[in-house]
Amino acid sequence: MDLGRRAGALVFASHSEELLRALCTSALWMDEGRIRASGPLDDVLTAYRGSAA
Repeated sequence: MDLGRRAGALVFASHSEELLRALCTSALWMDEGRIRASGPLDDVLTAYRGSAA
């Protein structure tokens, strides 16, 4: 967390919603090299979950 604050940005890749919620406020969802969604974490997670349904 301190590193992210000092750097101003932290790139973190994960499929773990728990870790994403602990570390991130915004997200970028990529699928096969294409951006599928970007923005607030909750919005991107909702889109991601909807695609799996």
